[in-house]
This record gives sequence, structure tokens and C-alpha cells, in this order.
Amino acid sequence: MIQKPSVVLLHGFGADGILTWMFQVFNLTSHYSVYVPDLLFFGGSTTASGNRSPAFQAECVVAALRKLGVERCVVVGLSYGGSVAFKMGELYPDLVEAMVVCGFVEAMTESVSDAALKKLGRRRWSDYLLPTTADGVKELFTVANYWLPPWISHRVLKDYLEVMFSHRKEREELLEAMVIRDQDFTPYLYHQRIHLVWGDDDKLLQVELAHNLKECSMASPLLIKCSKNLLNHIPSCTTANNATNSASIVDRAMQDCFLLLQDMAPLLSKNVNPEFDYGRTTKPFRECRPHILGDLITHNVIIHAT
Repeated sequence: MIQKPSVVLLHGFGADGILTWMFQVFNLTSHYSVYVPDLLFFGGSTTASGNRSPAFQAECVVAALRKLGVERCVVVGLSYGGSVAFKMGELYPDLVEAMVVCGFVEAMTESVSDAALKKLGRRRWSDYLLPTTADGVKELFTVANYWLPPWISHRVLKDYLEVMFSHRKEREELLEAMVIRDQDFTPYLYHQRIHLVWGDDDKLLQVELAHNLKECSMASPLLIKCSKNLLNHIPSCTTANNATNSASIVDRAMQDCFLLLQDMAPLLSKNVNPEFDYGRTTKPFRECRPHILGDLITHNVIIHAT
């Protein structure tokens, strides 16, 4: 039996692993062994350590992957997950064969952070990424996503707020640890194949930052994907409406990294049960979510770190 290549999908700050990557899992599981970790203080992952850095997140993900027997993998990081992916590539080059990073820089320096917050009209990242009201969740989605489904009601947003934003104190600490002083940052020369997926009209981090990465941090060829159809900070990577296009970008990048030439898996639209479309069900988010993926995920990784 031929072993499938391993793919690790790292979520951003607005959701846990399953919710972020549910659509891509449908497209990838026929060709890859898919690992979907919940980063620390998301989903069921926790730690007694006071370390909140992306490097510690990377260390914990790698420890879990080693325990599961993963020897080589491609890491896909979305937004905040991209910072963890970069750290995994830097610190564990024997494990990380290639990376696909969606809408994030190698390090969130103070200058990059200040410019992004000014663009948002916010003083702190927690003011945007840790909403306290349903309207705040809607703003989070509107800014980050290129398209917001019109059927997302206030009830859905309120339920999402209750389910997705636990460990608020620890997440604030994660955001504080994410930003480092400019003088403390030294670009790392990566030798892995790296693909950047970036929206043309990213509302948080401008696409010019991707070109700066190309100039100072990449030893191997870098492919920058900037699609006019995938606009904002999250380049359609977590939305069903354009799952075919977004999944194909990520999948094509991973195919290139692995030097694999294969067709895409069946489209998401052929797999999703419409019973769990919020436009057609009265079930709350917390009840629908566990049933969406069924047994398709290879590993949803919950981390408990000391």
C-alpha cells in the first residue's frame, strides 16, 4: 500500500481547525493524509506553559505530529497559522518539506502591525480578533473574507461568538506575543519550496509584503498567487462559495511541492449535506458543526502541552 503524502492544515485566529478547513478536507483526503491541529487555546488544545509565541505553537504541533508518526509533510498556514508554519519551516526543516502560507508575513513586526491596525482603525489586535458582540463577529468576517453569505443571520453570529471565542485571556496573550520589535527580527533564509496565497485587496496585510518576503527570505523559487476573484485577507480558503477555486490553488501548490501530477478530488458541492446549510436548518451552530465532516478528516489533532 502506497502511503499518502502528509499535509498539515493550520487555522487562523478566528476559528479552530475543523471549521477553518472543512471545505478543503473534502478535496484533499483522497490524495493526502490530512492533519488538522487545533493550535493552543483553540478547540480543545491547552497548555500549562506561559509561552505564547508562534515558535512554541510550532514546537507543540511538531511534537504532536512526531507522536503520530509523521516524518515529512507540507504545512499550510492561514493568517496566524502562517506564522506558525514559518516557524515550523525554520526550526524543523527535516520535517517540513514545503509550505503554503495564506495572507501572512514571516514575522509580525511592530511596523507591520502598526500599519495594519491603522488601516483597521484599531489600537490593538484583540479589539478586532476577539469580538465581544455579534456585530463584532460580523465585522471580523466582513473585513477578513472576500464574500460574506447573505444568509448569515444575527442568531448565527451570536452562536458563533459563544462557541468560538473561549480562552480570551490566553488568546490576548497570543496576540501580544505575535508582535515583535523590528530590531529583533532577522529574516530567515528558507530552503523549502514556499507558495504564498494572497488576496489582491487584502484589508489587513498588503500584498506588497509578499513581494518583500520574496526578496529577503526565500532561497528557492516562490510562487505568489494574487487572484482578483479571491480578494480580502482570507483568500477564499474557508468559504464554500468558491471552494473549487481556493482548494485548487492550495492543492496545486502542494502538488508542485510534492512533484505530484494528479486531478483534483471531487468538488465540495458534491459532498456537503445540505441539511447543515444554515439557510435551511434551525439547528444552532454548535449542534450542526460536529456532523459536517463525519469521518473524512484523517486526524483532528488536539494538543495538551506542558
